[in-house]
Amino acid sequence: MSEIRSINIDELDKIGVDENNKLYWDGRPIVVEERITLQWWVNLSAIAGALSGVTLAVIEVLRYCAGK
Repeated sequence: MSEIRSINIDELDKIGVDENNKLYWDGRPIVVEERITLQWWVNLSAIAGALSGVTLAVIEVLRYCAGK
């Protein structure tokens, strides 16, 4: 890993933001995101949870419509 150093007062003019509030250093964009990879069972659990929620919502809508 490279060495991390602090910036001094003379370098503060290198930092800036654009009209979309994206951060720049010396004219180059600063990337502040990191990709993550989830395990297969976590993805499967998320899909199962989403499908369960949609199924319950459809059932409740049908029950509501049948009650009128």
